[in-house]
Amino acid sequence: MARDSVPKQAAVGGTTETFPRREIGLIALQSDGFVEDDLKRMLSAVAALATVRINNPDSITVENLIDLRGHLELAARGLAERPGIETVAFACTSGSILIGESEIAATIRQGFPSERWLEVATPSDAAARALHALDARRIAMVVPYLENVGLQVAEHFEKLGFNIAALTCLGIESDVAITAVRPEDWLDLLRRQKAPVDAVFVSCTSVRASPVVAKAEEAIDRSVICSNQALAWHLAGLIRQQARAAIPGRLGAIGGRTGADE
Repeated sequence: MARDSVPKQAAVGGTTETFPRREIGLIALQSDGFVEDDLKRMLSAVAALATVRINNPDSITVENLIDLRGHLELAARGLAERPGIETVAFACTSGSILIGESEIAATIRQGFPSERWLEVATPSDAAARALHALDARRIAMVVPYLENVGLQVAEHFEKLGFNIAALTCLGIESDVAITAVRPEDWLDLLRRQKAPVDAVFVSCTSVRASPVVAKAEEAIDRSVICSNQALAWHLAGLIRQQARAAIPGRLGAIGGRTGADE
């Protein structure tokens, strides 16, 4: 399998060694104006992204999220044309939960030849793995969604064994409007999270929170996880390159394969 390489200067002797630069498939929503660039920023040293977009309504409702399932196999077929892809991410946190992570993985695999090895990642699964890796059980959750979507996201994490001690729903229905919220506004909101919790989780791949994770953690002295940060961390683990990915915050200090082998 042909793979690009990224040169890296060795620490001793001044020689140059190369590391394989993998290609990761990304299935993103057309309405999501942030996730692709955000993942590229965190993963550019270790992987290239090949992106296929799902043409979805801008309205993030339960019905529209469930309807995304019907687009997954066709999107996967577009990625299957690239022989180097062994890992595919579906970039929608609430959609992953409402459709079901196992259903998403099975549907995406249907778009690839049956003999082809394929790992499938979702931001909801990645966030759960990240919270476990940080030994966080009591969680404050901040979501941009309408309340009925946010409640289902919170219920999903409770079923996984997390204690959702606080839930903040911003009530934004438009995905474009979610992306329009500035990172500094997310930082201000995170600074106001005073609940006695182990971590704060910000859900949604359209949320521009990853650039301010480290500042938020410093301000509240708690771990902060957001969807794109967790997804990038998990993807880097799947290709065994977590130590070289640019993952912000406390999660970035966790290297190796933690959270990817379970």
